[in-house]
Amino acid sequence: MKCANCRIIFIVLTLLLVFARNGTPTAATTTYQFVGTCSGGESNCTGQATATLVLANYSPPAALSYTNFVSFTYNSNLQGTLSFTGSSDLTGQFTNLPGFDQTQIYPTSGNPEGWVFDTGTDGTWSLGIGDSGTAGTWSLATTPTTPAPSTLLLLILGLAALAAFQGRARIAGLFRSAR
Repeated sequence: MKCANCRIIFIVLTLLLVFARNGTPTAATTTYQFVGTCSGGESNCTGQATATLVLANYSPPAALSYTNFVSFTYNSNLQGTLSFTGSSDLTGQFTNLPGFDQTQIYPTSGNPEGWVFDTGTDGTWSLGIGDSGTAGTWSLATTPTTPAPSTLLLLILGLAALAAFQGRARIAGLFRSAR
């Protein structure tokens, strides 16, 4: 049996595999969420403060390092939302998720106030520019996984190729039965 389009199909599949393998590799990231009760008072937040810390290539209970830092976002009624990406000093470790953990986050770029976000193993926490509180708990955020675009492209093209072959086989079968 001779396949008229086998060479074209082979070239297309080879190009797809090369494209899929040459995609930009991304570091594995993990998101951690913080929720703490504000102490209240004249120069302090009230209610709850929240934070999101995104780390790359980190596995608890290893020590945190500046090389793990991707981004940090903090929010309270007093400070509003503060977001930082780029270089940042980062110390501590996550050993009690969910729970109280010792961390220190100090953004070294884009931080004109020079604030430091500290959390302690006793649940106390502070932002260093007015917010502080108790019952500060870190937890691992749950995020849905999404396949890489190249994976989706390969799936779609593979299904399209199967549909094309099935259509060709059906047409060829019609011509055979007509003879």
